[in-house]
Amino acid sequence: MTPEQLKAIVVKQFEATGLLGCLDLEHSEFRELPRFFETSHLSMDLTISDASLASVACCLASQVKSDLSVNHGVEVEVSIRTKTPVLQE
Repeated sequence: MTPEQLKAIVVKQFEATGLLGCLDLEHSEFRELPRFFETSHLSMDLTISDASLASVACCLASQVKSDLSVNHGVEVEVSIRTKTPVLQE
């Protein structure tokens, strides 16, 4: 599995739940990590625009991680961060 395929899966998952608008794809990162034994190993650092949806984003990411591990033998590292709005004076 490639980082681009992982990104497509995440986009589809967020879109299916109506939360694609809170996922900041410009600042999110999808990378390939060194293989963990013989298993494909990827990383997704998701950036969301609404901190109140952090727990929902975490659940969605966990579902993707679990599905890829169980059904495809792919290990995924996950981190989720929120965008901090810039305060103007």
